[in-house]
Amino acid sequence: MLTQEALQRLISQGVERGLEGSDVRVHLGLDARASDTEMVSALLDAQVDAQATLQLYKAAPESTAQSPQDTNADDPLTGSGYAWMVVDHIDDIATLAAMARAGQLRQRRAAVLRLGKKLRAPKSLRADQVRLATQTLEEIRDVELSYERSQARLHMSGAAARRTRAEIEQWQRMVDRIRSGVVDFWNGEHAQEPFTALPGDQRAHVLMRARDLPDSLTYHITAVLEGSDGVCTREQRQSLLSSLRYAGDSRLVPSLCLVLLGNESELVIEAARVLGRTDDLRVPAALQEAYDRSIVDVEKAVIAGAL
Repeated sequence: MLTQEALQRLISQGVERGLEGSDVRVHLGLDARASDTEMVSALLDAQVDAQATLQLYKAAPESTAQSPQDTNADDPLTGSGYAWMVVDHIDDIATLAAMARAGQLRQRRAAVLRLGKKLRAPKSLRADQVRLATQTLEEIRDVELSYERSQARLHMSGAAARRTRAEIEQWQRMVDRIRSGVVDFWNGEHAQEPFTALPGDQRAHVLMRARDLPDSLTYHITAVLEGSDGVCTREQRQSLLSSLRYAGDSRLVPSLCLVLLGNESELVIEAARVLGRTDDLRVPAALQEAYDRSIVDVEKAVIAGAL
């Protein structure tokens, strides 16, 4: 059985340098002809299992309560900075491509961004590596990676980069219109809240890049989520939460946690789904508290899935 250190070393070395031998596949219980993606996926799973086993031998703390700042902050596998820290040290394109397809969400996001970063200096890569990185970014269609994919595609050459820049420019024009509407809303010139007034597909498109919204719009969204805008109904707040599912914006975490710990089940469920896809150290503790407090089966199931 491979040790945790050996697993980490293999991942860091990359497919081309250290993962090509069939013996590694055999150690992982794979067929000798398993693909690179299958092998990297198995390595990541094995590393998680190794860390879980290691935790069994650690002395239990005097108190199991953890503040958001303490929750897995330095854990090499589950801490918020883990994926970025580890993936940022991987230069092998084949390994990054496999992680972008087969890792955990946090790892996949980091791998996609790392591929984009590597494409900034294509002269340092072989032609086949550039093709693999480009092909991976073109083929990944997971909505949870849409933001990272668009950021990475900016560093590709040719039509792909031009399309991405055009999409971002279109998004910015929509944001400018919404920002004007938000100003009018708070000045009492418009009675309808601008985000909930949008068709669902347009609202989801705008909020997919919520991390790039100006702070003024983020503050407005938090006011709506908390119900302090004065006009939005519970159904409208639920629709807004649903559109934020893939936003991944840590600025929204305090308001999302407030909703999560509230008493409106439909909103609690949507808030849990948003938080489960947000990379922030405050999230695990809030989800755990909500899970422990909830007596609604559907709520507990969704929250458990987000943990």
